[in-house]
Amino acid sequence: MEKAFNLTLKTVKASSMHPEQQIKEVANRNVLYSQLIDKELLKENMKGQEPAYFVLACVDSRLMPSDIMGMAPGDVLCHRNIANTCFEDDLSVNSAITFATDVLQIKHLIIMGHQDCGGLMYSIDGNCKVYMGEYLKRVREVYEDNQDEIDSIDCRLRRSQRLAEHNAIHQAYRVLKHPAVQKARDETGY
Repeated sequence: MEKAFNLTLKTVKASSMHPEQQIKEVANRNVLYSQLIDKELLKENMKGQEPAYFVLACVDSRLMPSDIMGMAPGDVLCHRNIANTCFEDDLSVNSAITFATDVLQIKHLIIMGHQDCGGLMYSIDGNCKVYMGEYLKRVREVYEDNQDEIDSIDCRLRRSQRLAEHNAIHQAYRVLKHPAVQKARDETGY
């Protein structure tokens, strides 16, 4: 598994490749991965999944939750969306949380934010791209609630980091209010 993990860390410079080369690169890496992956782990995972952790993370391509956590395939159930958000009317995130708590009975729910989050930074700018605009308008509330503090930070990276911290805390409160999470907490204490 160590070799397969290192293989995934090699950056693909897709922009310098022809689209057909890009597809071939993915196929070649998939073959190498299947040759190097721990076959015993695959057999164990075929029995079913029992992850110990659920992670709500951003879709950012630089962020790989299970890798960051040092976890193997099967250890982490992950749901990803722009800016790691949990909205009451988002069927996808609400279904994932319900599946994690009601079906898999996962006790540890993690909100994984990150600095330099494009979704958070676009929300500050009032992005109005189709679909993203409405979504990010709701993310912008976190910025507006903490605008004085965030705007007072001179360094863009530090400002981004502080916004990500506020957002993760805000989303954690939303997850805690989720009916399936409340039910699980009442029944199990987790």
